[in-house]
Amino acid sequence: MQLLSLVSIKNRILLIILLPILAISAYSYKWGSEAIEKKQMMVTLSVATEYIELISPLITDLAKEQVVTRTYIYSSNEQVDLQTIRNQRAETNESKEQFLRFLKTNSDQISSIFSDQNSIADIERLHNSTIFEGYLTKN
Repeated sequence: MQLLSLVSIKNRILLIILLPILAISAYSYKWGSEAIEKKQMMVTLSVATEYIELISPLITDLAKEQVVTRTYIYSSNEQVDLQTIRNQRAETNESKEQFLRFLKTNSDQISSIFSDQNSIADIERLHNSTIFEGYLTKN
């Protein structure tokens, strides 16, 4: 009580006004930072979901292309339609292009989600390799 008697009435009123404002500000900062963190987690989840939605068809198309190519390579008596190979290659290329566009537009978010940066570089390097394209365009 002796401490309060040393403080003037003007300063007491000022403390009564400022203490609740400081408490509200501290809690507002805490709630705001939690909201920002939740929003960042939702953005990360959205990017990861879109990543899965784009890589799943790519994997499926690559598997189909592998089957068609294997059938073509190991077929000795059967005539495999080259148009089937070209069509499957076109589907695979379309899926690959969509996936690469996604990687380029969301590279920062993806690098924060996945710790392995080499995977993105490997995908882009594979995209630039054209092993079979020259053969299919000649025939």
